[in-house]
Amino acid sequence: MSDDSDWVFDGHGNLFDLSQAQEVETYGPPPILRWLSSSDLPQVLGLRCAFAGRNRIVYDLRCASEVFEDSGGLYVNVVDEAQWYRWLDVDDSRRPERIPRATCVGARHVWIEVSEEPPPPPPHPLEGESP
Repeated sequence: MSDDSDWVFDGHGNLFDLSQAQEVETYGPPPILRWLSSSDLPQVLGLRCAFAGRNRIVYDLRCASEVFEDSGGLYVNVVDEAQWYRWLDVDDSRRPERIPRATCVGARHVWIEVSEEPPPPPPHPLEGESP
């Protein structure tokens, strides 16, 4: 049994017993990210995206609409990611249907961030062989 001196608080207010073995949680690598054209996906509203302009790429954007056709071209509205979350934070009864001050851009310039689970590791070369 531990005495009171083995208990400590961390910087977040969690209490830990230092007399016990410490555990480390591991989660493995993050999922692999791919970038797909916004025109190639059936729904893009709310997805993270990037705008590929002539001189630079702008990241940290969200699609504020689905891809739509107008004047013979495909377009999508995008907003800054912080603006997306401010819009979501508004109560449902007061939230406007469309996000104010969204920027309409050509869909061919908007790329959607898509994550996919990493493939399972290949089997060990000697696995399954009998000695």
